[in-house]
Amino acid sequence: MKIAVNNIDAVIALIKKASTPAIAKEELINAYALSVIQAQAILDMRLQRLTGLEQEKIIHEYNELLIEIKRLEDILGSETLVSKIIRDEFIEIKEKYGDERKTKIIANLEEINIEDLIKKEEVLVTVTHKGYIKRMSINTYRAQRRGGMGVRGAEIEDDFYTDIFVVNTHAEILFFTSKGFVFTLKVYDIPEAGRTSKGKNIVNIFPISKEDSIRSIIALPDSKDWENKSILMATTKGLVKNTLLSAFKNIKYSGIKAIVLVGDDSVIGVKILDMSKDEDVLLFSSNRKIIRFSSKQCPTKGRVTMGPKGMYVGEQENVVGVEIVDAVSDTVELLSISEYGYGKRTNSSEYRRTGRGGKGILAGKESDKTGHIVKIMSVNDKDQLMIITDSGQVIRINVSSISLLSRNTYGVSLIKTRGKERVVSMEKFVDPDNTDIDGENKSELTIPDAGAGVKDHGEIDLKGNNEGTVLDSDLSEVMDLVKRGYSDAEEDIDSAAGTESDNDSKDSKENFEEED
Repeated sequence: MKIAVNNIDAVIALIKKASTPAIAKEELINAYALSVIQAQAILDMRLQRLTGLEQEKIIHEYNELLIEIKRLEDILGSETLVSKIIRDEFIEIKEKYGDERKTKIIANLEEINIEDLIKKEEVLVTVTHKGYIKRMSINTYRAQRRGGMGVRGAEIEDDFYTDIFVVNTHAEILFFTSKGFVFTLKVYDIPEAGRTSKGKNIVNIFPISKEDSIRSIIALPDSKDWENKSILMATTKGLVKNTLLSAFKNIKYSGIKAIVLVGDDSVIGVKILDMSKDEDVLLFSSNRKIIRFSSKQCPTKGRVTMGPKGMYVGEQENVVGVEIVDAVSDTVELLSISEYGYGKRTNSSEYRRTGRGGKGILAGKESDKTGHIVKIMSVNDKDQLMIITDSGQVIRINVSSISLLSRNTYGVSLIKTRGKERVVSMEKFVDPDNTDIDGENKSELTIPDAGAGVKDHGEIDLKGNNEGTVLDSDLSEVMDLVKRGYSDAEEDIDSAAGTESDNDSKDSKENFEEED
């Protein structure tokens, strides 16, 4: 602009002579050694800029630009000046925005774990026969006086609770499958639900294959109690594998292999062993035999191994249960049920200790009327049982009503079966409304493969497949009676299902007890 002002007459004459703006721009560039931008700025200049005052402003702006260019060149050429400017700017920011520090700088800053933000507290975890699991506040079922009415629980038709236990939110739970895999879940990751909610099915929590199913659930003790603790797994073919509890740390979401299985072998049960105590392992076969041996005969092995032979079983029989008993007190009561509904209670002291790998000793008599053993479990007088047949019949009975018999007996009739109908499962029944929440904290529970269908060998299908199975149409009515808690549940269920009441006490209670 200064060039144009100083040569205003010549510039105007040059522009007037040019035939087009482009030619005028080109001649300005050639005449005054201007850039394209400078030449265009002269062409765009308004006539009012030619007044005396405007010309003074242009000259003043030009002089200021020269001064600013000189200052910037001095800054770029001096590190001291650059540092001084940065310091002055920081001081200005401090004076304008400075206040007291709201955070603290500490020597060892650890990564924040989401678990640190979760409150440590005792909660209730419930599991149903069909595999639904949920977490509730321990105050959900308030303490009441003896003989109270209780509170309404979840509406779970043709399903029932198999266990309820108290555990810390930071505890870890292991889920063992029949195919030998193990999954882990923190208690705080278990879906929280209200008292009347069913919860979430376990198969929707873990990536379990259609051919696999949850076999056992174990709530791990506190990590400081892991010393001398191990996991004992038993399979249907009689293998037992003992692995240190520490081998099950840091299990990924997709699960890890807990035991190597061959052929159609599968996991039947999982227990926690205390290697500092004198404990015995009991294995039960479907052929009414029990073997008892010291847990010291089960050496600890790595996670991905098979394990030694715990009990010899024939081709047509399987191991149907495993229990751990204290070799010193030896006061555990064992309850067995056969495929045609005969069962009995027997004290564990009836079975002597032998060596691992044998065929076992006879646990009772078998006939065409009783059939093979379906399941054996440890019980006490306060337990209640749910017995289920492959036709959908369900009966609820008190363990105290079952006779305590000697080893070499048939047992008593627990449920009547018709024709080819057979018992497929027996589970302990837990009523949260009547559970002593302040009682013993159970650290272990076992559930069947929960679901709507019934598979061979007494497995309950977690996937809900009903192929080849027709449930009794009266099952919902039966379960309604069960949930109402009739004192004479067996009689009411038989009546609701259309069965004949058993008036022949001799047949229903015969035990065929004989001398060894």
